[in-house]
Amino acid sequence: MTADRLHETLVRTIRNGGDTGRVRAFDNLRATHGPDRAEELWTRAEADANTRDGYDVTIPAGPIHGAPAGSPDAQGQRRLLVDALAAAGVELGDWDVLATARVTELPWTIVATVISWINRAAAGGAP
Repeated sequence: MTADRLHETLVRTIRNGGDTGRVRAFDNLRATHGPDRAEELWTRAEADANTRDGYDVTIPAGPIHGAPAGSPDAQGQRRLLVDALAAAGVELGDWDVLATARVTELPWTIVATVISWINRAAAGGAP
């Protein structure tokens, strides 16, 4: 796996993997690259996981009690939504793609909440 591909995979896991997925991924990283290099790779991926297209975003990993932070534009929101659906194993048809565009016309706080539900459901948690 190339360094860029590893980084992308780590970012996606941090965003969408749930607690168990993140622990497994870090343990595998440590076993493969050693503890110091694993920590370096993980820290860089963690920073990038919270930044998308210049926007600092937060996708809550558990029950939401306040508005999620961030303010990506509709294209950034759509990319985050499609990434979450892909990570959850959801295959998108033409109508699904159209629906993602409509959903991301809603305020970011609503889109982030929907993404959080997808991530938590994919990780086996309750929405």
